[in-house]
Parts: sequence; structure tokens; C-alpha cells
Amino acid sequence: MYNPDPNIVDALRRRPPAPLPESFVGRVMAHIEPVRPRFRLEFLDIAVPAFMAAFAMIVLGTGFWVLGRLDPLWWPKVQTELALLSLYLGTMPAWPWIAGGLAALSAVAVALVLLPATLVRLARSA
Repeated sequence: MYNPDPNIVDALRRRPPAPLPESFVGRVMAHIEPVRPRFRLEFLDIAVPAFMAAFAMIVLGTGFWVLGRLDPLWWPKVQTELALLSLYLGTMPAWPWIAGGLAALSAVAVALVLLPATLVRLARSA
């Protein structure tokens, strides 16, 4: 790994950059051809929404089909199961809830700390 002399790096950072010549931008822009963007409809522009629509229709159709074939007492059974689950979870000790909450909070905190640093690093490298 290259380690430059800190005195040279410091001297280069303190020196102000020289101004560009007045005609520099005009000369550079003269070499650039303006390109008008044109709209092109690609295969994926149609395939992805079509797949999403088909998937949604299949899920909704399956759901309505299953709901039509269920026992008429399915909702009271679900409510009973949820009440039993709530009773079971209510009798559990508190430490799993506290540990899970702390784990979720720490994951959010790490994400909030790392995300800006990552975005800054990506912006600098671009």
C-alpha cells in the first residue's frame, strides 16, 4: 500500500487550486454531441407488471376459493386459537419480550448508524 509523505499531502491540500481558463468549458462542451433521449418500451417493461398482475390474481383467486370451501365456523375457531395464544403469551416470563425488543432496537440503531455512513462513502466514491 502506498503511504505518501504527510508533509507533501498537507502542502497539496493547503494550496488553492488554479482557476480554469475562461474558454475551457466552451472547448470541452464543443466536443460533446447532444443526444436526445428516445423512449423505448422494453420486454421487461411489460413482463414485470404482467407477472405482478397475474400473481395478484392467482393469490386473490386462491384466497376466495379457499374461503368458499372453509367450514362455516372457521372464524370462531381462529378467534379461539388466537385467544389461547394470547393467554399462553400472557403467562410467559417477561425476559423474552425484553430481549426481543432490545434486539430489534439495536438492529434499528445499527441500521440508522451504518446507512448514512454507507451512503456518504458511496457518494464519495462515485
